[in-house]
Amino acid sequence: MNGYEVQKEPKKVRTQIGFLTSDIKLDEQFTVDYMFDFFGRLHEVEKDTLQQRKEELFSYFGIEGFAHKQIKELSTGMKQKAAIAVSLVHDPRIVIFDEPTNGLDIITARGVTDYLKKLRNEGKLIVVSPILCRKHKTV
Repeated sequence: MNGYEVQKEPKKVRTQIGFLTSDIKLDEQFTVDYMFDFFGRLHEVEKDTLQQRKEELFSYFGIEGFAHKQIKELSTGMKQKAAIAVSLVHDPRIVIFDEPTNGLDIITARGVTDYLKKLRNEGKLIVVSPILCRKHKTV
């Protein structure tokens, strides 16, 4: 996958993939900020790069004002945006999203699809569940 042997280099393969399920899997007791940093460290993102990614993604998805709130305090849409940001923390080359617009209003959903188009235009492989394509006819 993307030049790495799946069986022999699974860790390197995982660095290439950003994955989002249709169920939000962020631990409810932690803050958005903590979860982003945790997954950044898990993916071995350097501290400066991690801060830069956080600023970019939190700003784009409008979650900077919610960074210090626990996941359980967020609306469904805000949880979804936080989960999207966390799944992109390591700037993956391959993005696999299952229903990324689930729980989002139409304007925010459009922002997500536009961001996925931006990633596609940067040469990344974007895979989304068919429901997104049927609903929005994009990406």
